Amino acid sequence: QLISSKCLLFKSDKETGKWQRKACGNLKIIWNLPEKQFKIIMIDDQIHTLCASHIIRPGLRLLAMSHSDHMFCYEALDEFGEKKNVEQFAIKFKNKKKAE
Repeated sequence: QLISSKCLLFKSDKETGKWQRKACGNLKIIWNLPEKQFKIIMIDDQIHTLCASHIIRPGLRLLAMSHSDHMFCYEALDEFGEKKNVEQFAIKFKNKKKAE
């Protein structure tokens, strides 16, 4: 496990263009040895289910959000919907220090 931090996870709604809160929990970046790749993993604190399992692929960019110094967005394959599509996600950390 490389990173572990409490944060909020949001997903962009393509129809409305707004961010929808998906979960609150402990976000981890881990090395998945069998698959030999890094992954973003998050378990929701309230319902105790996996809400994010995103492979960190070459070229994945974590972009700072213009309105917040502790919120970042990225694109990843969403494997939890009926259709597996590339979606835009945002991570909001508690403060700037946690985001660094």
